[in-house]
Amino acid sequence: MSTPFPDLRGRVAVVSGGTRGIGRAVALGLAASGARLVLGYRADAAAAEETARACEALGAEARTVAANLVHPEEARALVAAAGDRVDALVHSAALGSFKPLLDVKPAQWDLTLAVNARAFLLLARAASERMPDGGRLVALSSLGGSRFIPEYGAIGPSKAALESVVRTLAVELGPRRILVNARSRRGSCRPRRWGSTRDSRSSPPTRAPPLPSGASVRPRTWPLPSSSSSRRSPGGSRGRRSSWTGEPASRPERNRDGHATPRAAGCPAVFAIVSGVHQNLFPPGA
Repeated sequence: MSTPFPDLRGRVAVVSGGTRGIGRAVALGLAASGARLVLGYRADAAAAEETARACEALGAEARTVAANLVHPEEARALVAAAGDRVDALVHSAALGSFKPLLDVKPAQWDLTLAVNARAFLLLARAASERMPDGGRLVALSSLGGSRFIPEYGAIGPSKAALESVVRTLAVELGPRRILVNARSRRGSCRPRRWGSTRDSRSSPPTRAPPLPSGASVRPRTWPLPSSSSSRRSPGGSRGRRSSWTGEPASRPERNRDGHATPRAAGCPAVFAIVSGVHQNLFPPGA
């Protein structure tokens, strides 16, 4: 597996939800770059073992850890499995029920917010305690965090909460030069300069608290590749192309848990997200 990313030998990365879907693609890219991996999964041990073998075939050390991120102690245990040092954390785990927001049950709301947003905070807290200055925290978000997507239920609000956590941590961890970013299909929720943040291309800028006196950190901006097949969000009008696969738009496929999943691991949208995650982690010259 060729990789445009820098040599990450000696780096330790934790990837939640790192054994299936986009999380697996992120893990394989990190493995190809030489990082030592800790991959979290919830229940599919067979998929976890297969992903670990694929990473090891690329020359990387990979450990899988079963962790239900609804439980704070299991989130902390996932990070602790990396040992005393964590250089990077990628939060790819996510869940949610696809239904109108008014049909979301209280338990479904709590579960979605717990895994998609709260878990990132718990993982980031545990990782930052083991992270040297200059580390990286990346969360996978979605367009539903900043715009309406039909039947996105509590997922959209949970991604909006996730992006708010990212903005706050980016400022709080800035003095340690720990970069905190969120990635979605079209662009990243990240400070373009300290003291100013932007939710997305369509949202107005908002002010963030300045860094403490003497701190000076300027995160790089790495725009995602664009393609004609990704100009429409999933569920677009008839004849449009799906942002997942470039095929005629339709309701997204679901895995056995009922969650949307890309139909082609090598599709341009997935590559763009994975490429963006890696650029956020350790861009060339970092």
